[in-house]
Amino acid sequence: MPLHRTGFANDPEFPATTSNVRELLQQTGAPALPATIDVANAASREELQAVAARAADDVVPAGSAAFFEAWLSRLKPESVSPQATPYPPGARKTLVVCGSAFCASRERVQVAHKKGAPVVYISPYRTGTPQLQRYADSVVQALRTEGRAIVAIDQPTIEGKEAAAALRDATAQVVEKTARAVALQELIVEGGATAFAVTRRLGFSRFLPVSELAPGVVRMSVLGHDSVHLTIKPGSYEFPEEIWYS
Repeated sequence: MPLHRTGFANDPEFPATTSNVRELLQQTGAPALPATIDVANAASREELQAVAARAADDVVPAGSAAFFEAWLSRLKPESVSPQATPYPPGARKTLVVCGSAFCASRERVQVAHKKGAPVVYISPYRTGTPQLQRYADSVVQALRTEGRAIVAIDQPTIEGKEAAAALRDATAQVVEKTARAVALQELIVEGGATAFAVTRRLGFSRFLPVSELAPGVVRMSVLGHDSVHLTIKPGSYEFPEEIWYS
């Protein structure tokens, strides 16, 4: 399905109005792209490896994690073993923060809720200080009784970049208030902008990758905060099942 026909077309800050990669890059406000840029098409792992193999030494490669894997395989085939690491078992205080507006992500939260996972929804229309404290209190209660909780954005959302930024900051404040009351052991954040807002609020700035739970889903220790591990992923990527239901 073309990108501009997916849920990314409704992104409040960076709506995908086209599926053309060059046009998407120009929409970011960057200077005009040089004519020498090459946006390759690949619909399979084999095609991706072919793209990496034919790139000349004077080309600067850029792309997805899958492309980086193909690039490493080109350089040292024996060093690449893309095997996901299982999520650590055991009872740990786990907070999942879903900041993505991606439709599949919202549906996954709903499914997790139906299966018994405690979910605290933040209303886009109730983000004052008293409301944020009530959200945090609900999350703390879930963590103390269930050992886990999911924070997500309720529907309907408010459109516009300023509203999206304000909602993201509200989510980060809820996480900060929660972390003050409960010693989190696993913090799992979906969405790059949300992850940045949350880590900035918590004062997390240095990380050590520990394992890759799935492609693009990286679990890290937080330097200076030995008791907590942070796992992040882009909004459109899949979390391993055990993160939702363990």
